[in-house]
Amino acid sequence: MKKKRVYKAAAGMLAAGMLLGEILSGTVLQTQIVSGAVPSSEGTETAGGEQVQSENKTVVTRIQAENDAYVTLNPGIGTDMGSSFVVENEAASDEGAHIKTSVIGASVTLRFNGTGVRFYTKKGNGAGNLSVSVDGNVYDDISEYVSGSAQFKTKVFEAENISGENEDHVLVLTTKTAENVGSNFNFDYFEIISEEEEAEYIQSPGDTTYYLDSSAEDGGDGKSEEEAFDSLDDINEYQFAAGDRILIKAGAEFQGQLYPKGSGTADAPVVIDMYGEGEKPLIDGNGRYSNAPSVSDDGPFGEAGAAVYLYNQQYWEINNLRVTNWSSDGVDRERSGIRVEASGGGTYRHIYIRNCEISDIRGYDGQDSIWDVVPENGGTTFYGARTTHRTGGINIVSYTKRDTSAGLGTAGEILDEEPTIFDDVLIEDNTIENCHANGITTTNVRGELDDKDYRHTNVVIRGNEIRNVQRAGIVPLYTSGVLVERNLVDTFQQTTKGYGCGIWCDRADNMLFQYNEVCNGQNTMDGMAFNLDDMTENGIIQYNYSHNNVGGGVMLHVRTNSYNRNNVVRYNLSVNDTRGYAAHQAIIVCVGEDSSTKIENAKIYNNTFVNTNTVHPVYQGNEILFANNIFYLPNQGMASKADAYTLGAKTTFINNVFAGAHSSSEPSGNGNVSVDDPLLAGRLDGTESLEEAMEKAMLSHESPALGIGDTTVLADAETDFYGNAAVIDGKCNAGIYNGESVDRLPDSGDPDPGTDPEFGEEPSEDEYDVEYIEAEDDAVIKSGAYTLASGSQSEGHANTHIYFADTGSYAEYTFTGKAISVYTKTGPGAGVATIYLDGEEAAADDQYTAVQEFNKRAYTVVFEEEGLHTIRVENSGNRNPSSSGNTVNIDCFKVFHEKDKDVDLTELENVITLADEYAAKIDSYTEDTAEAFWNAYNAAKTVLADTEAEQDEIDAAAAALKTAIDGLKLAEEISTAVLEYALELAENVDTEGVADSVVEIFNDRKAAAQDILERTKAGDPSVTQSMVDESWRGLIEIIQYMSFKPGDMTDLQKVVDLANTMDLTKYLEKGQQEFTDALAAAEAILEDEFTEQSEINEAWQNLLTAMSELRLKPSKGALEELIASAQSLSTWGVSEETAAVFRSALARAVSVYEDEQATKEEVVSAEEELQTAIDQMLASAGGSTGTTGSTSTGGGTDTDGAQNRGSKTSVSGSNAVKTGDAASAGVLLAIMAGSGVLAVCAGRKRKKS
Repeated sequence: MKKKRVYKAAAGMLAAGMLLGEILSGTVLQTQIVSGAVPSSEGTETAGGEQVQSENKTVVTRIQAENDAYVTLNPGIGTDMGSSFVVENEAASDEGAHIKTSVIGASVTLRFNGTGVRFYTKKGNGAGNLSVSVDGNVYDDISEYVSGSAQFKTKVFEAENISGENEDHVLVLTTKTAENVGSNFNFDYFEIISEEEEAEYIQSPGDTTYYLDSSAEDGGDGKSEEEAFDSLDDINEYQFAAGDRILIKAGAEFQGQLYPKGSGTADAPVVIDMYGEGEKPLIDGNGRYSNAPSVSDDGPFGEAGAAVYLYNQQYWEINNLRVTNWSSDGVDRERSGIRVEASGGGTYRHIYIRNCEISDIRGYDGQDSIWDVVPENGGTTFYGARTTHRTGGINIVSYTKRDTSAGLGTAGEILDEEPTIFDDVLIEDNTIENCHANGITTTNVRGELDDKDYRHTNVVIRGNEIRNVQRAGIVPLYTSGVLVERNLVDTFQQTTKGYGCGIWCDRADNMLFQYNEVCNGQNTMDGMAFNLDDMTENGIIQYNYSHNNVGGGVMLHVRTNSYNRNNVVRYNLSVNDTRGYAAHQAIIVCVGEDSSTKIENAKIYNNTFVNTNTVHPVYQGNEILFANNIFYLPNQGMASKADAYTLGAKTTFINNVFAGAHSSSEPSGNGNVSVDDPLLAGRLDGTESLEEAMEKAMLSHESPALGIGDTTVLADAETDFYGNAAVIDGKCNAGIYNGESVDRLPDSGDPDPGTDPEFGEEPSEDEYDVEYIEAEDDAVIKSGAYTLASGSQSEGHANTHIYFADTGSYAEYTFTGKAISVYTKTGPGAGVATIYLDGEEAAADDQYTAVQEFNKRAYTVVFEEEGLHTIRVENSGNRNPSSSGNTVNIDCFKVFHEKDKDVDLTELENVITLADEYAAKIDSYTEDTAEAFWNAYNAAKTVLADTEAEQDEIDAAAAALKTAIDGLKLAEEISTAVLEYALELAENVDTEGVADSVVEIFNDRKAAAQDILERTKAGDPSVTQSMVDESWRGLIEIIQYMSFKPGDMTDLQKVVDLANTMDLTKYLEKGQQEFTDALAAAEAILEDEFTEQSEINEAWQNLLTAMSELRLKPSKGALEELIASAQSLSTWGVSEETAAVFRSALARAVSVYEDEQATKEEVVSAEEELQTAIDQMLASAGGSTGTTGSTSTGGGTDTDGAQNRGSKTSVSGSNAVKTGDAASAGVLLAIMAGSGVLAVCAGRKRKKS
């Protein structure tokens, strides 16, 4: 066996995209566990569906846990998992759902016929244990618990060879409690293992014609038109042989699958065709599909999902059928119209499909894959088993068996003894329409990436018409030497779930794409007409006409550590391929390169590229030769695009014609020509048929492209697009035409740029009323988490925008309008937005750019008439291959409204604005002309306000008002003598040393006066005498200041600064007002630069004087203590006269103490008066004060008179000593001694002396 290369697994788990099945519908998925040379037989019908066989006769039938045809639940399905089983939708579960419960003792009972069984579930950190029994025999418990992240579709139980042959069995799973685990229990699906029962087919002897007619009587032998078979089953039960013919009556209609068995020979293939006259017979698959496979499934996958099917068969020809396989479920499924499959090794030859009409196939639009690998030398992930490449109109599919024991993401060793491929495949003259996802495909599921032995050979795809497909038109993957010619692909790449081009391939070599027309690619994922993708070499794209493809014309793509080399693009006509100016959008796109992997030795020559939009003509590409091409880009927006040509290091341009508007990045030299017009024979805009376009793309007599080409680059090219010799007399033209020059056609003017309202220019703002609605506005409905960027984070329309990170999140706005534009932001981490209009997908917006850009118009639509519409911008979850994320940004919606009246008010508005100036000075004009003016002025304003006014009324009103303005006459002659003399004086003014501000005012007034004088002399009717007088007065006034020299404010500033540091709360109120006034006056002087020096000096002197007259508030501490002492005395035993004096002195002292504005003199006086009164009291009471500070009381007790400074007594007039207090003189003296009063009094006396 040949040794195979093994590839490393791609990082991360595969997003398997398992599809949600019909819950409780009895749907069963059959899969093979061993792949090999499967007999040409159909298998036995089961309750779950058709079985798919494997070489060892073992059949595996998948049963969902909720399938009540096989499974009994106790308790049943409900809504509360605490009392029943519930269905939980999980995308990672099989068919998108599983069942669960938290009821202890709940049971799941599976009854099946077979030899073994497997059970698959979801494991999680909240899951518990299950007990297991099969036919009453108890097995070890199952644990569904796992400490980390949840694990889906995990096999937790397997019992094989329960019986030697198929028998009835019962499996019971019961929930139970256990330590250290959870109490949730999950059930996903079962696999029933059974022995395949041999199917018996009727063997045809060969060289026999069989007839099939849906209107035939039951029971015919099929050997004649009169005894025709009446059902597909009649055909499917036969094993056909060489020379057999299956003829189906014209107009017949069948539902189900046509799957005849057997093979023909090289000399005598088996042929399916029609007989009779009328419409082709219909095979309607009625939405049949295969369930989504997993990494362990080897294939084939197509039998359950194709309307017409062949498997491991060869030498078949299928002609003149109508085929459909539609479902309205709206779900991506593995469905085909006609599918031919092979697996197990070997070459299957001679598969011809011709003249069939295939339509309405609801296949798979998305990007799933069950085999993601990174090449062993590192690099970008390869996707080797995408369902989308097996679905659509016609699908030719082989399978390579690999070791999948390591699970998802590991490539595994190839187990087939030899590759499985097809040879001699012809798909010709079919019409394919309305297919999801593709028109025609070939592939090898899990085939070796870079081994030509795994590529189909002698594949011809010719003369097919493919319209309205969601992704690609023609995709010949895994081919060597494929010929794709004379096909039409019209309207493709409409979905945002995945990427596609009109005609493209990868893992292919020596392909030839020629004489095809590809048009109307709908979005930028990828949306080009042609693509030679990864691992392609020695390919040629020639003699094709592509037009109006949003993504671009041609893409060359490569992945890291792979290759794209020696591919040629020549003699192609591209018109308006790509519309937006963004990364990965160009007429020629060459991407995927990195520092180690480059596009090698690509040649692009003798093409004609016409584009009326502002676009990238070329985007990237390392080693590409551009020669003898015509680039005609008439849109003037090109002139401002400095990076229009974004080129690789080794890319060269020779002998090209660059016509129209010119970017500064446009290549020059090397024989390149830069002109205004290439002078093609006609004007191209992308709406032409192929024949019309070829006529217009010829060269007229004066074309600069005639004869300028470099013939050395033509290599093996023999003819141009028209069949003319590629080289004539040693010369060649630039572009696709190498014939004689021709006369220009009548419509040969420049193309109209922006003819498509959806992607071209917006409606004119002059013709419509425009309304902007910011994305964050409450009128815009947002679904899903979003972030508002504002301020320095946004340069959007209102310096704001919003962005969504989650797939499916959106912003939706309902509006009434004639047109709407969507504005977004682009950047290196942006994804692809899907734009929906009135519920229908309208466009895709690829928001990736290497550098963020704001205010990008992503979409514009113009309606036939103003009306109510809803637009939605949704995060598709997809992204440009170069983007680092899939964030979708939305700036604003711009709505265009029809104006109330289709009239031009511009001239009337302008004249009224002018008249407003005259109305303000109308008194300067004669009475009769002023009256005429007022009449015309009021009439014009009335017309302006009239929404029903016609254009002629508007024009007449504007003309009448303008006439009235011109007719105004001044009421008096204007005298300018004083003004002229004032200007003479101004000429002699010396400004040296004058304050700058004064000089500035002087110059301004002088210039204004000169202007008034000149306008008066010129007869300007708007100038009045009052304007002249005001002008000369202002000039003379400022001249009077010209002797002014600015004073020195240094001293004033110092004094003001000092004054501002003073705390007025520390000063007596007297003098504060004078100080405040002086400070305010000084500060005003500082602000007036016209102040004389004497005023400045006076100001600071006045301020200093006011400061000096302020008085600090005196200290009252001593007075406070003295009052407190006095308030503790009693006047008992003291004469009334002495007591009165004492009370009077104490009352005055309290009054002075409480007076905030008391002067120092008043405080000292009150203190002395009170001290004297206290001394007299003490003397009158019979006590005496000593100089030691101690006093002997009448009782003979000595009391220390030391002062206690630790506390103070509150001073209040209510505490004054009152007559009649009962304290005796002795007690009084004792109190005074104990409280330190004597010492205080003595202290006062000492201070006085």
